[in-house]
Amino acid sequence: MFERIVVALDGSADSRNAADLAIRLAARFGARLSAMFVIDSRSIEGPAIEALAPIWGETSGRPFKAEILQTWNERSRTELDRFESRAVAAGITSVERRQVTGLAEEAISEAGRSADLVVMGRRGENVGFGLHPIGSTLVRVLRHATHPVLVAGRTPSTEIPLTVMVALDGREPSVRALDLAIQYCAAAEAQIRLLTAGDDRADALLEPAHSLCDDHDIEWESVRLDAEPGNAVDEAVRRWGIDGLFMGAFGHGRIHDLLLGSHTEEIIGAVSIPTFLVR
Repeated sequence: MFERIVVALDGSADSRNAADLAIRLAARFGARLSAMFVIDSRSIEGPAIEALAPIWGETSGRPFKAEILQTWNERSRTELDRFESRAVAAGITSVERRQVTGLAEEAISEAGRSADLVVMGRRGENVGFGLHPIGSTLVRVLRHATHPVLVAGRTPSTEIPLTVMVALDGREPSVRALDLAIQYCAAAEAQIRLLTAGDDRADALLEPAHSLCDDHDIEWESVRLDAEPGNAVDEAVRRWGIDGLFMGAFGHGRIHDLLLGSHTEEIIGAVSIPTFLVR
């Protein structure tokens, strides 16, 4: 199903969870595995470096840039070595490893153009700053991704998801998420659960999904919950013991998201399980 999987590393605990999950998926599906460590150019050239320079007795941050880059290079090598060792231990004999310097979201999005799946952690190295449940790099990647993005769970994965749920809202991204989930369940011999939220008009979204699952001989259950999408997903995950979620990403459009917010960020922040997101 997945022929090439790219995982983004940055040394954070969340990216290591993503690494574990990517390795398990690659081993299960026989996929080629590519690990990339992005040194974000903003951490080297950013205004914070210049602002702090006078504290260190320098007129500019230039003397520190080489030292900062060296530190990131060492960290990159450590994380890529660690990843490769774990992949080989899992039986994966060929691992592509890449170090890239640039804007993280652009580098990851570009790598995703030649992959079937991009795997990322929820938040990156700056997890200690801010209150947002997911990182800004992940949000930017999701807005530009041409292929599915898998957001790893909050804890290391011991198995690939085998009881998965699709959140349906009638929009094209969620329809594509359903298609991906059915392919996944057929390949992994997993079970599928179908969820929609709202009043009884939302029942019409479930019937075509039932037929599609039947056509592919996928075991399914479904429910409509009269609740806000985030609350509905959270309740259904607990009710069914879901270990993997498929959903459309940013289905309302950029203007709606800016003015009214997005269910995408709300749901990812609320659940702790791996989540496949499809534009």
